[in-house]
Amino acid sequence: MLKVSKSHTTVGQNLVGLWRPTFTRVDKRIYVFGGGGVVTNELHSLDIQSLVWTTHKDSIGKPPTKRYGHTSSLYGGYIIIFGGSNEFQEYCNDLVLYNIEKKTWIHPHVNGPKVAARYLHTATVYKDKLYVYGGFARNSDCTYVLDELNILDLKTFTWSEPISVPPRYNHSATIVGDKIYIYAGKDESGSTVDDLFSLDLVNLKIHPCFGITGKIELLKSQHFTEAVGNRLLVFGKYICEAIPQAAYGLWALDLTTWKWTQMDCKSALSNGVWNYFTVMEDESKDHTNLLLLGNTEKVRPTPYDHFRDLLSLNLESFGIWTIPPSTVNSDFAYLLNEQELSDFQIVTEEGRTLYVHKVILVARWPHFRSLLQSNMSEINGGRMKVEESYPVMHTFLKYIYQDSFDEESPWHITADVLVLAEMYMVHRLKKICANLLYHKHLRVDTCAYIFQQAVMSQEEGLKVLVVEYIFENYGAVMKTSGLLDMPAHIREDFLECVPDDATLTIMAKKT
Repeated sequence: MLKVSKSHTTVGQNLVGLWRPTFTRVDKRIYVFGGGGVVTNELHSLDIQSLVWTTHKDSIGKPPTKRYGHTSSLYGGYIIIFGGSNEFQEYCNDLVLYNIEKKTWIHPHVNGPKVAARYLHTATVYKDKLYVYGGFARNSDCTYVLDELNILDLKTFTWSEPISVPPRYNHSATIVGDKIYIYAGKDESGSTVDDLFSLDLVNLKIHPCFGITGKIELLKSQHFTEAVGNRLLVFGKYICEAIPQAAYGLWALDLTTWKWTQMDCKSALSNGVWNYFTVMEDESKDHTNLLLLGNTEKVRPTPYDHFRDLLSLNLESFGIWTIPPSTVNSDFAYLLNEQELSDFQIVTEEGRTLYVHKVILVARWPHFRSLLQSNMSEINGGRMKVEESYPVMHTFLKYIYQDSFDEESPWHITADVLVLAEMYMVHRLKKICANLLYHKHLRVDTCAYIFQQAVMSQEEGLKVLVVEYIFENYGAVMKTSGLLDMPAHIREDFLECVPDDATLTIMAKKT
């Protein structure tokens, strides 16, 4: 089954023939600068909502010289351009800023030791500093791979003395917390590598990452990385013996378990070539999407537009949920059901009472706050009747009080709380429940009810994953009453997920 994906063709001034520019995502717009093919110094941007490309020819000031293999980094309201190679294959070490709001190019005076001109390096911003790692450089005798980290103070525009690091170019650098993860690329001998190490931004020490399990293919040349929660996502091309041209792959490294997992997205990526990858929340901020730019034309002319089409994939349909951090500094769980200290009552469907505190509910529960502000009759008299059972409502309120969810809660309680979190607009709880239901509770005997609750809670990613599980275990699921017990409208939703050309293949049971 296809993952939740949508492909759209962009319009406006296209980028025919452009390759290896830099991309900088700023809110709902992607800025593209420079690039090879016919080397340029033009600045373009794509409005992700309207899918219209714009070439910014009205910018004020002198732009950077033509280049490719440079970096562009977002810093506040500025895009920082550094390094690269010009049309004469001369490497650059200049630094130019673009003021996004004022559409102005700025050439700051830079102090400190001179840094080597380079290209195919990385540059990342962390706490008012620009960290430039490695790259390919040239002296009067030869080209070589840089084994240094250069740090620019963005308040004073002063370079510090370089720090020795493992030599690398054509790699990726991704900030997670207070670390930069350096992945893959090429080493000093020009060999493609797939190692991973981290740079601690507190003490500036390099730490190799050992004990990684799972498998990731050795990627060709350029690749892209993004951080999503405690995972490092890697997208790129690799050699596949099964097909004549390179295949595209997406992997996730769990930075807690140190395990690689390949995402099942081959079918979604097989209809085009893809040359850029990023991660972005949708307009509702309820789902996180993978965005790829590429070209889906069956016959692509030479040169062609490498970034004509935008493909959107729901990240949650790969089993990855972005759970916002906790916003509660204190655990108020001990106050829940303290009758003497409470000032409000919630009565469940069984008639049982939960003793709560309005000040906590107002601060943590948007639905309750709206009811209170509207002076709704449902909460008059210091009590509110709900249709949920006591165990479900108690579990929900326990989360409201302590901003954490008991992972040992029964699976059916977790499934019901998922729907409750959607109904009561508690986004973080909803994502926690969806993540638990997929990774911990999805079984033959639970899948039908989890599908039902995924539909009811509008958790599209979870719904896709459960449907895939049902298809993969169809025989065992059919022997349960789960599908038959579905309400009619849920069963209709399930049948819509079944492709019209689907067939049932009978396979011998493995012995």
